[in-house]
Amino acid sequence: MTTSGRIIAYILTGLLLAWIIILASHLYKTEVEIETGLQNEAATYPLLAAERFLTRMGIATQRIENPDQITSLPGPQDALLITTERQTIGIEKTEQLLEWVKHGGRLIATIPYLDDEELSQPRDPLLEALGLRVVESDCESETDYSDIDLPWANDILQIGFGYCLALEGAIEEDDISGDQEGTQVIRRYLGSGSVTILSDLDWLTWLAIGGYDHAEVLWHLVDGRGTVWLVTSNDMPSLAQWLLEHAPLAVLASLLLLITWLWMISRRFGPTLPNPEPLRRRIMEHIEASGAYLWKTHHREALVDAVREDVLDTAARRHPSWTGMNRQEQEAHIAELTGMTPEATRRLLDGYQPANRQDFTVLIRQLKTIKDKL
Repeated sequence: MTTSGRIIAYILTGLLLAWIIILASHLYKTEVEIETGLQNEAATYPLLAAERFLTRMGIATQRIENPDQITSLPGPQDALLITTERQTIGIEKTEQLLEWVKHGGRLIATIPYLDDEELSQPRDPLLEALGLRVVESDCESETDYSDIDLPWANDILQIGFGYCLALEGAIEEDDISGDQEGTQVIRRYLGSGSVTILSDLDWLTWLAIGGYDHAEVLWHLVDGRGTVWLVTSNDMPSLAQWLLEHAPLAVLASLLLLITWLWMISRRFGPTLPNPEPLRRRIMEHIEASGAYLWKTHHREALVDAVREDVLDTAARRHPSWTGMNRQEQEAHIAELTGMTPEATRRLLDGYQPANRQDFTVLIRQLKTIKDKL
């Protein structure tokens, strides 16, 4: 390597080292938190956090995924927590639940979703059985939470109710708790058990249970004892499921009718009829179609020339001396046979072309008359 080459190599090496030093002095390691949201079961089960809280507090929990099990699984000293809208709990199941409460069960539920037009007309069988109704409040609260004094908890707890609703219809024996919007919690004692109705239970779902005093309120709602049964699915069933449950005889009758109909249409009396022969068009239809096409495409002279040629061929067949005549003699002979003048005959046979439909019709009629008289 020459001296100049070595000097250039040293300079490039120095620049590279300087770039590395500058880059190392400006790069540093840092940690960044990225919000990924809820994952796996936490993203699909809204009561997972509440379930794990109760488990850590020493309370057994069970899930009810089939609405039909609501009235059969909980024991007499257990608690049943329903945060859904109870769309599948009709009058019969409501009566069974209240009978279970009288034997020591504890039912905790919220009101079903009602739009503005239905607030004064509750249609929920449970609320109707308890004589409760839902009213709309004025939403005058300036905070996101309410200070609720639960009588059986002996403490004032903060709850973040999400709707401007209140309950009415409590009786003297009920334990009630509320805020400036109205009554938010009503506990009614029936026999050995109780029914607790809250205007909202969304604060128990997902991560909301970690806010305010929500976890402690849940502890007091279930009274810290027994097994807590959590209803995870209580939405409106599919039409097929609803029909099988509420109208099994109608479904059975429909199936029998369908089977009978299929059997009837699969039978036949006598041999099958042969396929009809395809219709064959008349030759005149083809001729008419060809003529219409030639006229539409301005080839009317082809039609006239064909008729003239047919007249001349007919004359040659019927008059043996025709081929020995010249053109003038042929025209004179046709004029004699038809009674027309030689000039008119020459005009018809020597290339006259009609200008319109009417002239065309007259020309063809005259040529046909000549042909018939030959």
